[in-house]
Amino acid sequence: MRSDDFKQGSLFISDNGASKGVSRVLLTEQQINARVQELGQTLTRDYSNREVIFLAVLKGALYFLTDLIRNVDLPLTVGVTSIERSLVDGEYNISSTIRDHSMIKGKHVVIVEDIVDTGHTIAALIKSVEEQDPTSIKVCTLLDKVSKREVEVPVDYLGFEIPPLFVVGYGLDYEEYYRNLPFIGVIEDANWDPVSELRARSQKSNS
Repeated sequence: MRSDDFKQGSLFISDNGASKGVSRVLLTEQQINARVQELGQTLTRDYSNREVIFLAVLKGALYFLTDLIRNVDLPLTVGVTSIERSLVDGEYNISSTIRDHSMIKGKHVVIVEDIVDTGHTIAALIKSVEEQDPTSIKVCTLLDKVSKREVEVPVDYLGFEIPPLFVVGYGLDYEEYYRNLPFIGVIEDANWDPVSELRARSQKSNS
C-alpha cells in the first residue's frame, strides 16, 4: 500500500477489543525516499577512502539500512545487533548483542537506527560498540523524538525530527504489525511502556 492510497481506518489490529488503526500519514514514501537518498550521498562523501561498517539494530532498522546502503557509493560491510531489555532487581536494564565482533575492530562504525527517543537504547549500543575498539562511531537514525530525550546521545545523521507520536511503518511496528508499510503512519491510541511490559511478563512467569 502506497501512502497516497491510504485511507483512514483501513489498517488496524485488535488489542483486547480496542482498535489500533493507523489514523494518518506522517511521512510519505516519497519524502522518505528523497531523504534517504540525501543521507546516502552525505555518507558517501564523509566516508570516502575509509573502512566503514554499517551496524543495524534488529529488527526495525533493517528496512532503513537496506535503502540507505543502496545510496552509499562506497565499498562497505554490514553487521547487525539485537537489543535485550530486562528487569534486574527491579531496575530496567538495556543491553546489546553484536553478532560479529571481529567486523568492528579498527573500523569506522555507522550505527543505523529506525528511531531515537529517550536515548537509553542507543546509549547502551554505543557503549557496546566502544568495547570492540572501533576507529570511530557515528549514529544515523531515520527518526528522532528529541522531546522524549532522557539521556544525551549523539545523532550525527538524521532523517526527520518528529513530535512525540506513536509511529509505525518502514520497519517500525506495533506488536510486530505494520513494518511493511512504505510510509510512516501515526497510531493515535497506541502506547508502549517497556518497563510495564517486562513486569507483566515477570509476574506471569512467576505465577
